[in-house]
Amino acid sequence: MHIALSSLFLAVLAVAACKKTESAPPPPSALVTGLAAAADESCACKDMACSDAVNGKVDALAKNAGTITDAELPALQAAQARIDGCRVALNPRLIAYRALLDKACACQDAGCATKVGGEISTWAAELKQSKTQLRPGEAQLAVDGAASSAECFTRHGVAIPQ
Repeated sequence: MHIALSSLFLAVLAVAACKKTESAPPPPSALVTGLAAAADESCACKDMACSDAVNGKVDALAKNAGTITDAELPALQAAQARIDGCRVALNPRLIAYRALLDKACACQDAGCATKVGGEISTWAAELKQSKTQLRPGEAQLAVDGAASSAECFTRHGVAIPQ
Protein backbone atom coordinates (compact mmCIF):
# COMPACT_ATOMS: atom_id res chain seq x y z
CA MET A 1 0.00 0.00 0.00
CA HIS A 2 2.85 2.35 0.91
CA ILE A 3 4.49 1.74 -2.48
CA ALA A 4 1.21 2.40 -4.33
CA LEU A 5 0.70 5.74 -2.54
CA SER A 6 4.30 6.73 -3.21
CA SER A 7 3.89 5.88 -6.89
CA LEU A 8 0.65 7.83 -7.09
CA PHE A 9 2.28 10.84 -5.38
CA LEU A 10 5.21 10.77 -7.81
CA ALA A 11 2.83 10.52 -10.78
CA VAL A 12 0.88 13.57 -9.56
CA LEU A 13 4.13 15.52 -9.09
CA ALA A 14 5.27 14.59 -12.60
CA VAL A 15 1.98 15.77 -14.14
CA ALA A 16 2.11 19.02 -12.13
CA ALA A 17 5.71 19.63 -13.22
CA CYS A 18 4.76 19.08 -16.87
CA LYS A 19 1.87 21.51 -16.62
CA LYS A 20 4.12 24.17 -15.07
CA THR A 21 6.65 23.73 -17.86
CA GLU A 22 4.00 23.84 -20.59
CA SER A 23 2.26 26.97 -19.32
CA ALA A 24 5.36 28.98 -18.44
CA PRO A 25 5.84 31.90 -20.83
CA PRO A 26 9.11 32.01 -22.72
CA PRO A 27 11.79 34.29 -21.30
CA PRO A 28 11.85 37.79 -22.81
CA SER A 29 13.95 38.19 -25.93
CA ALA A 30 17.17 40.18 -25.98
CA LEU A 31 15.26 42.96 -27.74
CA VAL A 32 12.58 43.16 -25.03
CA THR A 33 15.21 43.02 -22.28
CA GLY A 34 17.37 45.62 -24.03
CA LEU A 35 14.52 48.05 -24.60
CA ALA A 36 13.29 47.66 -21.01
CA ALA A 37 16.81 48.44 -19.80
CA ALA A 38 16.93 51.46 -22.12
CA ALA A 39 13.62 52.66 -20.65
CA ASP A 40 15.06 52.42 -17.14
CA GLU A 41 18.17 54.28 -18.28
CA SER A 42 16.12 56.93 -20.09
CA CYS A 43 13.95 57.60 -17.06
CA ALA A 44 17.07 58.02 -14.93
CA CYS A 45 18.39 60.76 -17.26
CA LYS A 46 18.56 64.30 -15.93
CA ASP A 47 19.23 66.08 -19.24
CA MET A 48 18.72 65.78 -22.98
CA ALA A 49 22.33 64.74 -23.64
CA CYS A 50 21.78 61.62 -21.57
CA SER A 51 18.43 61.01 -23.24
CA ASP A 52 19.99 61.43 -26.69
CA ALA A 53 22.64 58.85 -25.78
CA VAL A 54 19.94 56.40 -24.71
CA ASN A 55 18.07 57.04 -27.96
CA GLY A 56 21.25 56.14 -29.81
CA LYS A 57 21.19 52.78 -28.03
CA VAL A 58 17.52 52.35 -28.90
CA ASP A 59 18.27 53.07 -32.55
CA ALA A 60 21.02 50.42 -32.50
CA LEU A 61 18.60 47.92 -30.93
CA ALA A 62 16.05 48.70 -33.64
CA LYS A 63 18.58 48.16 -36.44
CA ASN A 64 19.39 44.70 -35.10
CA ALA A 65 15.85 43.81 -34.04
CA GLY A 66 15.13 41.19 -36.65
CA THR A 67 11.62 39.78 -36.58
CA ILE A 68 9.37 40.98 -33.78
CA THR A 69 6.75 38.51 -32.65
CA ASP A 70 3.21 39.46 -31.73
CA ALA A 71 3.91 38.24 -28.20
CA GLU A 72 6.78 40.73 -27.82
CA LEU A 73 4.88 43.73 -29.12
CA PRO A 74 3.08 44.80 -25.90
CA ALA A 75 6.31 44.75 -23.87
CA LEU A 76 8.19 46.66 -26.57
CA GLN A 77 5.43 49.26 -26.89
CA ALA A 78 5.30 49.73 -23.12
CA ALA A 79 9.07 50.21 -22.91
CA GLN A 80 9.04 52.68 -25.81
CA ALA A 81 6.16 54.61 -24.23
CA ARG A 82 8.21 54.92 -21.02
CA ILE A 83 11.20 56.17 -22.99
CA ASP A 84 9.06 58.72 -24.83
CA GLY A 85 7.37 59.93 -21.65
CA CYS A 86 10.65 60.38 -19.82
CA ARG A 87 12.24 62.10 -22.82
CA VAL A 88 9.35 64.55 -23.15
CA ALA A 89 9.84 65.48 -19.50
CA LEU A 90 13.40 66.59 -20.35
CA ASN A 91 12.83 68.29 -23.69
CA PRO A 92 12.64 72.06 -23.11
CA ARG A 93 10.57 72.61 -26.26
CA LEU A 94 7.99 70.02 -25.26
CA ILE A 95 7.94 71.21 -21.66
CA ALA A 96 7.15 74.70 -22.97
CA TYR A 97 4.44 73.28 -25.24
CA ARG A 98 2.77 71.38 -22.39
CA ALA A 99 2.86 74.56 -20.32
CA LEU A 100 1.10 76.45 -23.12
CA LEU A 101 -1.59 73.76 -23.36
CA ASP A 102 -2.11 73.92 -19.59
CA LYS A 103 -2.27 77.71 -19.82
CA ALA A 104 -4.91 77.46 -22.55
CA CYS A 105 -7.05 75.17 -20.42
CA ALA A 106 -6.77 77.57 -17.49
CA CYS A 107 -8.23 80.42 -19.57
CA GLN A 108 -11.53 81.81 -18.36
CA ASP A 109 -12.46 83.80 -21.47
CA ALA A 110 -12.03 84.04 -25.24
CA GLY A 111 -9.43 86.81 -25.01
CA CYS A 112 -7.13 84.67 -22.94
CA ALA A 113 -7.65 81.61 -25.18
CA THR A 114 -6.97 83.70 -28.29
CA LYS A 115 -3.74 85.05 -26.79
CA VAL A 116 -2.53 81.58 -25.79
CA GLY A 117 -3.54 80.23 -29.21
CA GLY A 118 -1.21 82.81 -30.74
CA GLU A 119 1.57 81.71 -28.39
CA ILE A 120 1.04 78.10 -29.46
CA SER A 121 1.17 79.10 -33.14
CA THR A 122 4.42 80.98 -32.48
CA TRP A 123 5.81 77.92 -30.67
CA ALA A 124 4.88 75.71 -33.65
CA ALA A 125 6.48 78.11 -36.14
CA GLU A 126 9.68 78.24 -34.10
CA LEU A 127 9.79 74.45 -33.89
CA LYS A 128 9.37 74.19 -37.66
CA GLN A 129 12.02 76.84 -38.27
CA SER A 130 14.49 75.10 -35.95
CA LYS A 131 14.15 71.91 -38.01
CA THR A 132 14.10 69.96 -34.75
CA GLN A 133 13.16 66.37 -35.45
CA LEU A 134 10.85 64.91 -32.84
CA ARG A 135 10.94 61.16 -32.48
CA PRO A 136 7.62 59.51 -33.40
CA GLY A 137 6.67 58.95 -29.76
CA GLU A 138 7.44 62.57 -28.87
CA ALA A 139 5.40 63.81 -31.80
CA GLN A 140 2.51 61.54 -30.81
CA LEU A 141 2.57 62.87 -27.24
CA ALA A 142 2.45 66.41 -28.62
CA VAL A 143 -0.48 65.51 -30.90
CA ASP A 144 -2.29 63.83 -28.02
CA GLY A 145 -1.78 66.93 -25.87
CA ALA A 146 -3.15 69.16 -28.62
CA ALA A 147 -6.18 66.94 -29.08
CA SER A 148 -6.95 66.92 -25.38
CA SER A 149 -6.65 70.72 -25.17
CA ALA A 150 -8.81 71.36 -28.24
CA GLU A 151 -11.89 71.53 -26.01
CA CYS A 152 -10.25 74.34 -24.06
CA PHE A 153 -10.26 76.50 -27.20
CA THR A 154 -13.66 75.48 -28.51
CA ARG A 155 -15.20 76.17 -25.11
CA HIS A 156 -14.40 79.86 -25.71
CA GLY A 157 -15.22 79.81 -29.44
CA VAL A 158 -11.56 80.20 -30.40
CA ALA A 159 -10.01 78.41 -33.38
CA ILE A 160 -7.69 75.56 -32.46
CA PRO A 161 -4.12 76.75 -33.16
CA GLN A 162 -2.22 75.15 -36.01
